Amino acid sequence: MRIAVLAYPHCTSSMVWGVLDILSFASMQNKKARFDVDIVSTDGNPVYSFNNHPIIATKSIASKTVYDLVYIPGFLADVQQVIDQEKKDIAWLKKQYDRGAKLAAACNGN
Repeated sequence: MRIAVLAYPHCTSSMVWGVLDILSFASMQNKKARFDVDIVSTDGNPVYSFNNHPIIATKSIASKTVYDLVYIPGFLADVQQVIDQEKKDIAWLKKQYDRGAKLAAACNGN
């Protein structure tokens, strides 16, 4: 299963790394349930989480990869500001959905 974890400015880094760890561990335990996980950012460059720690991306949204699942972690910032700044990522999410990807998100309460 191809999975993308979307990393974007102000996201919660533990929600990125935690999902990556869980899926990696599951793949190690059960070779039949293989998860291929990419951390995706707008341009493939590192992004900085809400606490200013870098998250290293492995792909950009320009990649032609079509995912089975795209996971969107929560964030700590002004909601409207994030929506306004992440228009390219939002368009990419819509394209992934139109190509058959399931979208999943987590919230940290803001």
